[in-house]
Amino acid sequence: MKKLGFKSLISIILILSLMIPTVIFASTNTDVTIKNVYFQDENGNMVFVDYARAIQDAMDGDYILYNAIKEYVGIAEEKGRPLFIETNTGLILDYKTALIDNLFRFEDIIGNSKYQVAGPIAYTHILKKVDGVARIVEVEEEEDEEAVDIVRIDPVDGIIVEIGTSLEVAISRLPKRTTILDSIGRIHTVDLYWTIKDYNPNVEGDYTAIGTFELPEGIENNRGLDLEVRTTVTVEKTEEEEEFPEEVESVTVGKSSITEKTYANINIMPEYVDKVEGVYVDGSPATQIEDAPFQWRIQVADGTNSDDLKGKIRVELVDAPVKDPLIRATFHPHSMLPTFGYVTVVVENLEDASKFSVVYHLSDNEDGTQNIVETTIFNIGEQAGLIFYDSNQYDTVDIKIYDVEENLIYTFYDVHLVRVN
Repeated sequence: MKKLGFKSLISIILILSLMIPTVIFASTNTDVTIKNVYFQDENGNMVFVDYARAIQDAMDGDYILYNAIKEYVGIAEEKGRPLFIETNTGLILDYKTALIDNLFRFEDIIGNSKYQVAGPIAYTHILKKVDGVARIVEVEEEEDEEAVDIVRIDPVDGIIVEIGTSLEVAISRLPKRTTILDSIGRIHTVDLYWTIKDYNPNVEGDYTAIGTFELPEGIENNRGLDLEVRTTVTVEKTEEEEEFPEEVESVTVGKSSITEKTYANINIMPEYVDKVEGVYVDGSPATQIEDAPFQWRIQVADGTNSDDLKGKIRVELVDAPVKDPLIRATFHPHSMLPTFGYVTVVVENLEDASKFSVVYHLSDNEDGTQNIVETTIFNIGEQAGLIFYDSNQYDTVDIKIYDVEENLIYTFYDVHLVRVN
């Protein structure tokens, strides 16, 4: 076996010392290392140095940049000047403050938010090798920088939606953003724009959602990554928790001390007592208690509790007579033209009535045919018009009733208008 020379041994010892942060974090399953260092030099300049490059050079036997880091950064450490560490995950740490707090080891500050600062750190100079010598040089604006590529796209979680959920709602519930990592260790947040392939809100199953994004300024995609994330939207039918009918106030189950039969007492809400025609449990009729008409009783199996009866109780109500829709329409004549005016209406017994229009007659055409006109749609409570209304020619109008979305729900024919002055 070849015998190692003295310089080789020194090189190995030095490299091992430089790798201590990485070794320590590997033991804690955290792959976080020092990527860059920023420090203030003796001229007050903020200086950037590629620490990871210095380590790699040293591993290859070139200690020029690393020795310069020890010299220049050592001065900043000794004099308490601004000093920042940037990790390979893009985290920036205030090492100056950590030293003041007696924290010297990288692993002691990596998880402490006190030392985390928002980046990027502005700098005007770079510590680098120039013609085989480490120098601090001013950053040249026209200097071509090495391309920064996207290297990783972080995944996002899928979602579960209830059957019937529209495409728009499903997309709105997907994650709005994800993070990407660039080739110099910075983490960026990007907005996602989603599509869901072949989405059918009424069919249960898994659907593929694709979220695309735009690269931040200055980041390139020379590696040809697909600029998207994929996740799953699961459409499924959710089981609603069964409850008692709204007419039921409470259900109590108990066993008779005499007969040892188990009964369910079903108490009805006060406002429904006079309207209940029958109460059924699993299709079997319960008995109304004669002196307590609010209560209905039925024998149930031993061991039954009140929760067991949820979804099994049915209450039948006496059918209430259906009232015909009614309308009161009033004609408000114009002060100067009494055969012209406005119409207001009051509608009863017509659920969802919200708007109306008036169909009325003008004077007949010359050939004797009727001349029928309809107003635009107005809110109930507003005046519709102007309309022509001459009871000597035609004494009725038709009034159409609409819901809030202007869907026609009813038409009153041959309505007599009550004239008011």
